[in-house]
Amino acid sequence: MNSREKLLVVGVGLLVLLWVSTKGVSNYRQACERNEKKLLDVQGDLTMARHADARGRRAQSRLSELGRLSLPTDTDIAVTLYETWLREQLGNSGLEVDDLSSKTGAGPHKRAQKIIFTVNAKGTLAELSSFLYGFYQAGHLHRISETSLMPEEGEDSLKITLAIEALSLDNCKREDSLTDRPSKAKLEPLEKIQVDIVSRDIFTVYNPPAATQTASTQLSIAEDAIAAQAFITSMTYGQGGWRMSVRMKDTGKIQFFREGDPIKFGSFAGNITKLDGRRAVVTIGNEQMQVRLGKSLSQAQPLADLAG
Repeated sequence: MNSREKLLVVGVGLLVLLWVSTKGVSNYRQACERNEKKLLDVQGDLTMARHADARGRRAQSRLSELGRLSLPTDTDIAVTLYETWLREQLGNSGLEVDDLSSKTGAGPHKRAQKIIFTVNAKGTLAELSSFLYGFYQAGHLHRISETSLMPEEGEDSLKITLAIEALSLDNCKREDSLTDRPSKAKLEPLEKIQVDIVSRDIFTVYNPPAATQTASTQLSIAEDAIAAQAFITSMTYGQGGWRMSVRMKDTGKIQFFREGDPIKFGSFAGNITKLDGRRAVVTIGNEQMQVRLGKSLSQAQPLADLAG
């Protein structure tokens, strides 16, 4: 083999070696990418599993807490104990009980038993507020689902009908007693609540005050050139709730707002009270104005005019 052939063989060998090396590096990179993707997939699955586990733990903790507030698991004992407690609360408030009955039904979950108590009583608003105060201070797993109040002609008392739902969960560990835990409700003093309730004539149709000031505010906004250029162009919902965009027609400038933000375009100046995807409710002074999506701020109208 002459020198030329030797050089050719060496060259071919180097090319083969280069090809093998390049192929090996390519295969190595592909293997690394596959392994990295598998690792990311596993990490994603692990994160989801951890979140699911955390949700499960929170749900289990919540279920355990509800079990500590539940009526006893034995339905007959639960009915007797709760009815005794209920009569005591009604009597202490001054209400006169005409009838108190109960029936059982399916709960919101197969692990729950619902007991419905119906109360027919007579009494004043002050006495009813006293009963409700004690009811919502108690930590039982209960609620008032329906209420009917009918004034008695010529008297200060009311005919009162209450539908009360209480739950008995199968994880309750009490067999012969109700929970002694108070509720977490934050209540003002009973005396203040009674004054606020009794001072109102709840059976008279409400007549709103004259809308002179509202009409004046609406006219001022409608005639404002800046407000006429500001249009609500979108409402999007994200992690922070609803976000509204307002675009100036003449300049194209866009500003973004959320509930609670102050907003000012000319005489349209106030705080955003509510965004619901189709309108914005803004408190201006002592009045509430609303603007529909796609409208200019100058087209704001009193909330009462477009309720709902």
